[in-house]
Amino acid sequence: MIGVMRVRCAVVWVSMASLSLGAVGVLGCAPTRAPAAGDKDALAAGADGEYVVPGFDKRSYLVHVPKSWDGKRALPVVLALHGGGGHDDSALRITCAGGDEGSDTCLTALGDREGFASVFPDGVPGDPFEDVRTWNAGGGADGFQCVSGDACKNNADDVTYLDAVLDEIERALPVDDDRVFATGISDGGAMAERLACARSTRIAAIASVAAGNQVAEVKA
Repeated sequence: MIGVMRVRCAVVWVSMASLSLGAVGVLGCAPTRAPAAGDKDALAAGADGEYVVPGFDKRSYLVHVPKSWDGKRALPVVLALHGGGGHDDSALRITCAGGDEGSDTCLTALGDREGFASVFPDGVPGDPFEDVRTWNAGGGADGFQCVSGDACKNNADDVTYLDAVLDEIERALPVDDDRVFATGISDGGAMAERLACARSTRIAAIASVAAGNQVAEVKA
């Protein structure tokens, strides 16, 4: 299956009485930090995973390493940002024709063919529904108002968060610093535009889909 799967684990316990099933329980396991390059469990060609970003509670990211990677060369990286109300999984699916993660149209499949790592970060969790996520793409002052849910309400520093995501990728994989890109749709597209302004020395180019530039008249 092409695409990035959330890794789930569980602990199951069973109590038996008179050979009858008494109780079954399942505990979910939270994702961990991505292994560093050179570790015994370092990311390899074709690896998929969900990992945490230290210092950012409840904001993980998905990563797919291209199957064509030789394990040595520096990899281009594409950040794919979900729209408002989405999350990392939805960002992955929306790159696939018909939402089919088994399709060769997915961003991850393109990365396999072209040799780049695909990264799907999580926006700011909503309240009370954590997977209804948004980005603080800027706005206010003389420009557009910042209207992206809890990300704006809480004045989230999403530029710093995405810096941290890239730092984690660079810790886990050799990255071609001249070929780090961002794309996104709607709120995610606006966030990509903010990155283009605020991190022009780190982001080589962006592709924004159905989004407005909210930071043209405010300091990025």
